[in-house]
Amino acid sequence: MENKIPLPTDSIYKFYALFGLLVFVFCVGATIYISRSTNDLIFTSSIEYETLKAIEKPTTVEVAKREGIEKRVEVALADKTFFLRALGVIAALGMLTMAYGFLKWHREIQPIQDETARLQLAKLRHEVRALSENNSPE
Repeated sequence: MENKIPLPTDSIYKFYALFGLLVFVFCVGATIYISRSTNDLIFTSSIEYETLKAIEKPTTVEVAKREGIEKRVEVALADKTFFLRALGVIAALGMLTMAYGFLKWHREIQPIQDETARLQLAKLRHEVRALSENNSPE
């Protein structure tokens, strides 16, 4: 199996930045999924609840179903609140990790790599000039 996306392993700060970005994107997707699934549950439960509520003389089974639906919606809303808060904390940690990694990479690692590239280019130009001078016919 070939790795189609090359992972940057040359700097720990680059890894921090990309890992933080991955965590943040995961949290955004999870937030959308949780909200959507909770909304679907509430909408389907509300239809069933209103149907049972419209019955004038409900049986004990219908009353129990109605109470069960109320409890299911209550638990779903409580779970949604908890999960969204937890995802908010995780997303914030991901953003902090991402910011730390990008800043350290940009301020400490990248200038060194840029200087190294400039020096290599100057060295190559010097070598080419030296070769050109040695090989020129006189």
